[in-house]
Amino acid sequence: MLSWKKLIANIARDPIVFVLQFAVVIFLISMVFAVGSSATSQRAAPAAFDRSAIAY
Repeated sequence: MLSWKKLIANIARDPIVFVLQFAVVIFLISMVFAVGSSATSQRAAPAAFDRSAIAY
């Protein structure tokens, strides 16, 4: 495990790299969830998407 001080120092030194890595991780997780949800409930997905679009 990395210590918090070392992690913060790495972020302070390379904030762009950290943000890119974070974005890639978020993207991969969202892709996994999207694939899983579409595989389990293809007919329920459009209705849920419409509801979330209306909420925003």
